[in-house]
Amino acid sequence: MIERREFAYFTKQAIYSPNILFIRIEDANKWGFKSLKFIINTPFILGVLINISYSEEYDALKVQEDFAKNLHKNSNRESLWKILTFKRIDGVIADKATDI
Repeated sequence: MIERREFAYFTKQAIYSPNILFIRIEDANKWGFKSLKFIINTPFILGVLINISYSEEYDALKVQEDFAKNLHKNSNRESLWKILTFKRIDGVIADKATDI
């Protein structure tokens, strides 16, 4: 019988950092979304990275035309931050720990 060789080690404790919606400080009172679905039928433009799964909710919504029209897709997260700063989009979904 052939035995499998060990090739990787895994940590016992994982760090969990959720994806959250970032908006400009001055717009904090303008948008009161409790869920991504509330973006539908609003002028809110959401910046997202191409081919990223942010959540089950996002995956279900992004295939719906009425939600997808509110998406600004980009291949570079740094570009999304700049576009948000220049007020060409209203928000960005990003990992809480890496993008604060």
